[in-house]
Amino acid sequence: SQMDSEDGQAYRNTQAAIRDYLAVEVPKFIKGQTELNDKNWSKFQAALKTRKQEKNTQILQRVVDNALSK
Repeated sequence: SQMDSEDGQAYRNTQAAIRDYLAVEVPKFIKGQTELNDKNWSKFQAALKTRKQEKNTQILQRVVDNALSK
């Protein structure tokens, strides 16, 4: 199953920002440049939320649910 055009466009629009953010921030955690603690993890999650990561997860879940229902 595929995304409809509206979901596909919404996903693409936000996924680029999410991917760019992850490319910068994840290595900081891995290299120890950003301490992995509750405060920094909460900031990381909040930043993903502002980039509409939850909406993209919902879109992908809908695609999976539709595929499994067939």
